[in-house]
Amino acid sequence: MILKQKNLSELYDKSYHKNNVFEIVLIIIFAVITLIGILNHAMWRDELNGWLIARDSYSFINFFDNIKYEGHPLIWYVCLWFLNQITGNPLAMQFFHWFIAIASVSIFVVFSPFTKTQKILFIFGYLPLYEYSVISRNYGIGVLSIFIFCACFKTRHNSYLPLALILAIMANTNAYCLLISLALGFTLTIEYIFRGYFHYQTKANKYNILGASLIFFLGIFISVFMLLPPADSTLQGGASQWFFSLILIV
Repeated sequence: MILKQKNLSELYDKSYHKNNVFEIVLIIIFAVITLIGILNHAMWRDELNGWLIARDSYSFINFFDNIKYEGHPLIWYVCLWFLNQITGNPLAMQFFHWFIAIASVSIFVVFSPFTKTQKILFIFGYLPLYEYSVISRNYGIGVLSIFIFCACFKTRHNSYLPLALILAIMANTNAYCLLISLALGFTLTIEYIFRGYFHYQTKANKYNILGASLIFFLGIFISVFMLLPPADSTLQGGASQWFFSLILIV
């Protein structure tokens, strides 16, 4: 019996080691391919525009006023502003975005329940390999926040604060992630309200729920505030088409 347990333990260790090697090799291959792509990528206007705003704003207040015209939440632009305090070379933005892409893929490869084949097919697809890695925009950081949320999903059994913070950050990465954040927040709410029906239990008390709700709604408010362009903005589409007044349809 003891010998059998040892054999099972050895098999588990070998399997775990093989998985580790597979994950590390997969992440390294992804990192090398995307690095080559980044070093040979001529940045688009959409990529450089945010960098130039961060570079040419003479103060953080002025920078904040300028990004209001972008029609995007602020997290990506704040990251660019901090990078500009270190260097004015836009290559820093590309490398920063590259690290974000590697972090996203690493979380996906390590924590997702998919098979090896499915993981390979996903990370070497168009979106992860190019759109969310080579092109330096705010979508990559949004994907990272989604993957972090999925990896931390089980924490809701003890506390909702980590997930609320992740959702608040997610809402401030881009407009699409704002909608995803709202959907995930709504899902958590439904699960908690009908926890008896779903046979779901959590140790979170009412103060934990209240604190998490405040963090979540603060994140949503900041995102919506940044998405609304100033009155003198010429921005077309997106938040410029929002309206908040009731209309009567006859």
